Amino acid sequence: MNSIATIVWLGMLIWGSASLFAQLASVPPEQRGSIEAERRGMHDAANIRTELWNFGMVGNYPADPISVDLSVFHSVEAPKGSGMNYSNGSTPFVLAKVKQRNGQDAYIMETGFRARQGISPLKNRVMRFEPRPGYFQENQNINRNRSLAVSSDPRTWPIFWPDKESDPNDPGWRGKWNGYFGKGAVADQESFFVMDDDFYDAWDFYPDSRDTTRRGLGLRIAVRGLQFAKAEAADVIFWHYEITNEGTTDYNDNIIFGMYFHPGVGGTSISCDGVVESDDDNTFFEKSMGFNLIYAWDKVGHGSSLFSNCDTTGYIGYSYLETPAKPNDNFDNDADGIIDERREGGPGVLLVGQEDIRTYVLAHYAISEFERAYALLDSLPAFKTGRWWTGDEDLDWIAELHDTGADGRFGTNDSGEGDGMPTPGELNFDQTDLDESDQIGLTGVKYNRIRPGPGNPNSEVDNIVFYDDGKEWPRRLYERFTNSDSNTRFEAAPALNYALAVLFVSGPFALPAGKTERFSLALAYGADLQELRAGATLAQQIHKEGYRPLLTKVAEAATEEYPREMVLLGNYPNPFNPSTTIRYAAPKSGFITLRVFDLLGKNVATLPLGLQTPGYHEIVFDSQALRSGIYFYSLQSADRKTKTVQATRAGKMLLLR
Repeated sequence: MNSIATIVWLGMLIWGSASLFAQLASVPPEQRGSIEAERRGMHDAANIRTELWNFGMVGNYPADPISVDLSVFHSVEAPKGSGMNYSNGSTPFVLAKVKQRNGQDAYIMETGFRARQGISPLKNRVMRFEPRPGYFQENQNINRNRSLAVSSDPRTWPIFWPDKESDPNDPGWRGKWNGYFGKGAVADQESFFVMDDDFYDAWDFYPDSRDTTRRGLGLRIAVRGLQFAKAEAADVIFWHYEITNEGTTDYNDNIIFGMYFHPGVGGTSISCDGVVESDDDNTFFEKSMGFNLIYAWDKVGHGSSLFSNCDTTGYIGYSYLETPAKPNDNFDNDADGIIDERREGGPGVLLVGQEDIRTYVLAHYAISEFERAYALLDSLPAFKTGRWWTGDEDLDWIAELHDTGADGRFGTNDSGEGDGMPTPGELNFDQTDLDESDQIGLTGVKYNRIRPGPGNPNSEVDNIVFYDDGKEWPRRLYERFTNSDSNTRFEAAPALNYALAVLFVSGPFALPAGKTERFSLALAYGADLQELRAGATLAQQIHKEGYRPLLTKVAEAATEEYPREMVLLGNYPNPFNPSTTIRYAAPKSGFITLRVFDLLGKNVATLPLGLQTPGYHEIVFDSQALRSGIYFYSLQSADRKTKTVQATRAGKMLLLR
């Protein structure tokens, strides 16, 4: 398998449907979450270093916050080795409204946080997500640090993986890493664990009619962290949460996914400002220009590191990368100019000729939003070839590059290969194209103002907890986040100078019995807000492209065969200032020219790159005197002998001064 085929196969694997749509077998009590299975781990493969726990929490709060030893306590430390921490812990949460057996409504809020949890009235234990056994090495003589499973340390791997026992060819995947991309780790470091909500038993609600011992909402949550050492993603940890409904109860738009993020920018000790640094934070969010970003920063910009108690702090944030879609609500949820696109819609109708394509797009799309989200219509691959299958809603499937058939590989003559139309499994179509999904994205934000910081004239506090302490927070939060008015769902202004946390959600969504939905996020660090935005945008682009720009291990392990066609691999960073690296792959030698255009189509830069050899190449583009804005670029390859144009590929980039 050549490198391009390998990448296509990975893209197919990554974007394959997670939905099961079939009732799952009941899980016996001994295989459900337990306190005895709790384990701690560490992500430290790049610029962010943090502890994590297999009940869902990333980061922590130190036992001795004022005198914490920063050489050993790492709670979203950035840069790694600095001792500068940015978080007091974060966790996913699920919030649902259900009908109890007595007919009364219940609002159940489930999290993996270290505090603010309710106590079970039946078993007098903290109700929290708990990890399932079997997903780490339990023998302490082997796993001496009692770590959860991480790819970089085989001593933490279980003898076999419970979720792979049914593999007929390799039951349990013994001795192999249970990776996001299949067997083995392609990221420099991956973590993996499984947890559930069985400890939530305070309500007269039973999610599985076959088993009254199953409690909570009947959910299983598989959690993966991915960290890459390459410079493009060194300031990001990617998180993937796959939520499976293991019960028999269907949740029909009455369930919400969210994150509870408790920033602690600058750590928990006292800085040169004379304050506990985690007590004077600010937080806000951005949804404009395609962002789904929540971020925090310090009021004064100071924190305690290994080097000084007056060190400069940066910004920390989370960004949604992937959420469920709503393909039937007649609304453009992802603001890309297309209503109700879907990743299982089929090939649609073939339109031949650019005028027919343009007429259809103008009639069915909001063209300004569409071009802002993707690129100018005239630059999109299917438009340029003059052949477009309307089921490829974002016009990026063309037969020359993508007509591989269902296995994603050229040359196997499998179903759909070479038939001139998109087939499920081919890159840039349906399940392998994240943009062909009307994702709901970030749908609400609520601050938890715990206490005002020193000198804050605003005394307003929330003190949200995840159970009903008499203030009915689960009900209030559910009603807030399901309100039709976005002004109710979102905070109107930043929260400034507080010890605080923030809840940010995506939902409500449907989760029928047996179905799985995926939520993907990026935890990102930036020295300033512009750098954080750039990192979040880059993370979104990397995720959309199935992590292909980061899969160096795959490319290096593949054969030296060249791609069948010229392939543009994108530019990084994007947004950028002042320079960005454009990558491409050429099937044979030719004269390459780079041209850059502004939004009006004016050619603002031309770089003749000369004769290039077959293979993978990089071009560094320096923006020089260009102003901030969106630019389009094209790479043109001409035959080395005849000088006739062989191929042209186009991309989009954002310059932020």
